[in-house]
Amino acid sequence: MKKISSLLNHLLLGILAVTPSFALSAEGFLDDLSFGVSVLRQQSSLTLTTANSTRYTDDATGIELYAEHYHKGKYRYKGSFAYIAYDDFDITEAVISADLLMPLNPQFSLFAGAASGAALQQFPEAGVSDSSVGLIYGGQLGGIYYLNRHLMAELGYRLRLTSLKTEVNGESNGQIELNQLDEIYISLVLMF
Repeated sequence: MKKISSLLNHLLLGILAVTPSFALSAEGFLDDLSFGVSVLRQQSSLTLTTANSTRYTDDATGIELYAEHYHKGKYRYKGSFAYIAYDDFDITEAVISADLLMPLNPQFSLFAGAASGAALQQFPEAGVSDSSVGLIYGGQLGGIYYLNRHLMAELGYRLRLTSLKTEVNGESNGQIELNQLDEIYISLVLMF
């Protein structure tokens, strides 16, 4: 129950972060507002620093909830909350982004944009000291297919750069630095 409450709080903060004050004007708050859920496949690039430094990649599947506002049919502002569970650690992201939409026809649009936010890397079997919070930033691109007036599907790629450093205590004492997150995702979006 506590996780659901935390998830809802983050989703509400994301909605507030991406809904600019002009959305409350004559246009109406709910005009062009949509909510979505994404399934994403994320690959992380890590450096493990112990006696010998080792670079490796790991990948996992996660879920993302988001709210977005479309402005003038050309711009999209988005707030999202994602959770990705790897074998040895978890990543939680809260991100805001802005995209430029490039419609190819009434049903299909390409997009590209930039994003910034925060990420938490945590090792579930470890103590609180074995976690790290840091800035993530990067860009995304993809395509949106409008299924009907209230439903659309989206496919995209995201590159997120970061420098999350986590001190790990236990059998493999050392430091793990998370450098880059690559995500491929598919979304189903409900529009109002």
